[in-house]
Amino acid sequence: MNNLAEQIYQSSLDLPDEAAFEVLDFIATLKMRLVHDQSASRPGVVTGEDSPLFRQLQEIGFIGCRSTDEQLASTYKQRLDFSAKTGNEP
Repeated sequence: MNNLAEQIYQSSLDLPDEAAFEVLDFIATLKMRLVHDQSASRPGVVTGEDSPLFRQLQEIGFIGCRSTDEQLASTYKQRLDFSAKTGNEP
């Protein structure tokens, strides 16, 4: 084994498929973290509402997530607005 990529490959050969998928998921997570860390440390990188990614998510209707102290697992139905589906105003 002469390089790191080869070591990783050889080590993965003995893994069952489920474990190999976890390794791939872990690698993807590491890559995302590296990209995030690099963009946060580079001046001039567009983030937030001005980023092209944010604009694309808005265009496709991505709702996003909500930060709250409430336990939405038990109260989410009271918090959602179904008026677009039912035609009724809340």
